[in-house]
Amino acid sequence: MSTPTAISPAHTLRGTCIQHPRYVAGCPGCRERARVRRRARYRAAAYGLIDPKWLPASDAQAHINRLTGIYGMSHRQIARTAHVRRQAVLDIAHGIQQHASPRTIAAILNVSPQRPAHTGRVPALGAARRLQGLAVAAYSVRDIARLLDAEPQCVRRWQLHTTPQISVRRHRQIAELADCLDGTTGPSPRAQRQARVKGWAPLAVWDDIDNPSDTPRGYLPWYLTAASPRTVNQRKVA
Repeated sequence: MSTPTAISPAHTLRGTCIQHPRYVAGCPGCRERARVRRRARYRAAAYGLIDPKWLPASDAQAHINRLTGIYGMSHRQIARTAHVRRQAVLDIAHGIQQHASPRTIAAILNVSPQRPAHTGRVPALGAARRLQGLAVAAYSVRDIARLLDAEPQCVRRWQLHTTPQISVRRHRQIAELADCLDGTTGPSPRAQRQARVKGWAPLAVWDDIDNPSDTPRGYLPWYLTAASPRTVNQRKVA
């Protein structure tokens, strides 16, 4: 029977002090020198003598929102142009990451707006009506975003008509997608129920979907009728 090998304390302790491994967090002298070094670096960064390790990402967040909201750039395109991770761009844009390295912030701020081939902008009402009609046809925001190669939050803004204008390129993509999916049924019954509760109109009831004065032909939302979708479903179950 073999005798178990004794393990020295140096291997069992998580030593951070190389010269004094018997201390778990380092000897008092080493810890004091580390504190002095951290204070010196903090003061040097505050006076601009050295580059700080982390900076507030508020400017980068505002720049990302400007690129996505005004110029229609996607987070994937911004990350590809800045040579940073797409998840880092998403975290900064959504406010999850409040600080970032100076290199990441500088790379994002150096991304110049890249307009599509068609630089004009058109009213977003027609695109919003088409996206709402696709929701009535049981296509969720994620389904539409995947087909358009766009971010789901951008598709949500277009669908809710929170932006008055949209780029010509996006408008044509949405129009082509609506023409292609018109008369089909998507894979999301939940999106269809939510669209009906909101009173959105299907694609087939519009004569001129881009005309602001046009109204849905022969269509009334549930809140203008006697029964709501929930009441109708309860009657069907009964």
